[in-house]
Amino acid sequence: MGKIIKYQQETRLLPEPMKEIWIYLPTDYELKIEKRYPVLYMHDGQHMVDSSGYSGYSWDVQHTLEKLEQDGSIDGVIVVGIASNQRFRIAEYTYETGPKGEKLILSYEKHPKFIPWGRKYAQFIVDVLKPAIDSFYRTLPDRAHTGTFGSSCGGVISLSMLLDHEETFGLVGSFSTAFELVKETLFPAFRAKTFMPDTRIYHDMGGREYGWKSQLLVWNAKRFDHLLQEMGFQEPRYKYVYDKLGQHTELFWQLRLPKFILWAFGKEEVSR
Repeated sequence: MGKIIKYQQETRLLPEPMKEIWIYLPTDYELKIEKRYPVLYMHDGQHMVDSSGYSGYSWDVQHTLEKLEQDGSIDGVIVVGIASNQRFRIAEYTYETGPKGEKLILSYEKHPKFIPWGRKYAQFIVDVLKPAIDSFYRTLPDRAHTGTFGSSCGGVISLSMLLDHEETFGLVGSFSTAFELVKETLFPAFRAKTFMPDTRIYHDMGGREYGWKSQLLVWNAKRFDHLLQEMGFQEPRYKYVYDKLGQHTELFWQLRLPKFILWAFGKEEVSR
């Protein structure tokens, strides 16, 4: 079986002095002591294996990866889950937003003034957390074997981190992305950036995310899909998944997680 380790990491750069961290170690980590592993950094890491109070489900990371390892689909992946700021999650997962996005955010989180600190959060992962993980665990630290993923606003920060830290993260996974909050700034920023030719992006969207609002979310996801294709992103370095029955909960993200893991580090992936 794989193993879950939990500890607290000093942040240095964030309002919270310490962050809770969950680490999934592959089933053969303690048996093959010379072997090194790719790493995925997961946002909302408290739901890696523990159920969300909102949905009653977790991402079921441990069971998912154990199954993929046991059937030979992957050769082992370390997952590092980072707890989100429970009071100001959107601020933590946001770089910038336009006036429309800020108005929406202020309706969700009761800030006296919305001040995003997503760049500081990203810097914490790059400058503090990743060096700690690479020094203590047997990782493959290069960008080709380092990725980040999350859902909703966690998907937003995953994509945003490519803008500043593409030299660190070679791939991202963005599930049910909250594009409506950041499309005024994120879409133009992506359009203006020249990405490395081997950078890989996965994103998806469900057809039943938020009732009648779902079509707006799907429309924004398709806009982003068209934008990336116009920029030259194509398989195997790019994948967009539409789950027509998908809702905005951990249950549906755990169901799509194997698809992302196999795309990211599956043994049968197309050579890139």
